[in-house]
Amino acid sequence: MQQKGPGSLHDTLTHVVGAMLRWADRIDGPPTELRPSIESGVQRTPAELLRLLDTAASGLAASAERARARGLGTEFEVTIAGQAHRFTRGAALVHVATHGMHHRAQCLNMLRHLAVPGVSDCLPEIDPLDWQLRANS
Repeated sequence: MQQKGPGSLHDTLTHVVGAMLRWADRIDGPPTELRPSIESGVQRTPAELLRLLDTAASGLAASAERARARGLGTEFEVTIAGQAHRFTRGAALVHVATHGMHHRAQCLNMLRHLAVPGVSDCLPEIDPLDWQLRANS
């Protein structure tokens, strides 16, 4: 079975960051408007993607704090592909985190297949528990 995804490393990273931005907007809900997708085919440098990631991460963290204050079990409505859906804020936060994890695994797989010495042989762990273990060592 062939793995599906945005296709390239650049497009996959752009997709992850774009999802973080837009899900933060959805979780916050009105009056916050859903910002336009950043997946427009514009080629960004790694530094530009990193700046967008920093913005998305801080925005999503702030949305998570507001969701906690509202109650993670509170529901909100999202329209996806013209169809309305109701989700809890907690489930949406779990979704955006696991969505990113899925695509980070795709990125690591792409980098491993490149077999670039000094890159492909020293890739980071993607499991948050590994991150915490390394931070506490």
